Amino acid sequence: LDKAITNETAEEINLNVFCDSILLGWENIIGEDGKRILYTWESAKKLMQDLPDLYEILKEKSENIDNFLASNLVDEAKN
Repeated sequence: LDKAITNETAEEINLNVFCDSILLGWENIIGEDGKRILYTWESAKKLMQDLPDLYEILKEKSENIDNFLASNLVDEAKN
């Protein structure tokens, strides 16, 4: 059996993992209709699908270990 997955399936899996473990909430997100978008897993997935450039930026930020080092977090808190 060929167990290779398509790029589309891999991207879907990556988006699901991102929404499960990286994007865990937000505040003050306003939709095109002017109403607040409450955070749910489903709304996070839809927003990332609707705004692929934002998704790519957030993925890149999440992959940079410097964003998670304690020393950097302390420095940012002081500013």
